[in-house]
Amino acid sequence: MATYHGNKKSTFKITQFTKYKMKNLLITLFFLCHLLIYSSCLPNDNVSAACYQNDPIEELPWLKKLVEDFDKPKSGPFILSLVEYRGEAYFIFGSPIFSTPMNYVFNCEGKNLPQLGVDFKKFNDNCRHIKVIRKKDS
Repeated sequence: MATYHGNKKSTFKITQFTKYKMKNLLITLFFLCHLLIYSSCLPNDNVSAACYQNDPIEELPWLKKLVEDFDKPKSGPFILSLVEYRGEAYFIFGSPIFSTPMNYVFNCEGKNLPQLGVDFKKFNDNCRHIKVIRKKDS
């Protein structure tokens, strides 16, 4: 019975190439998922958030803590957007590391959709995008 003694260098190159492709795939999926949430929100430039004056990251301690956690090295890319739903401001964190997006949508008090009893599909279909607050590419 013949055995194949392949070149270890070529196996290493294939493994590195696969890791590179997987990283790019995850980043692409992250941006596609956020685009899905982002594009489903209706744009509205005339809406202002009632829960902060100028800078929500500096004015809302719970939001500042989350942004600091996502800004840490090796935490990956993320986007923080402000949207309006039923007259209230919400903050959406988008990242490829999340298993479920509804846990990273918060109202001004820092409560997520499940805590508020808000249906994610209804929220996603009826929210209005206001602006991107912070974006980290890597």
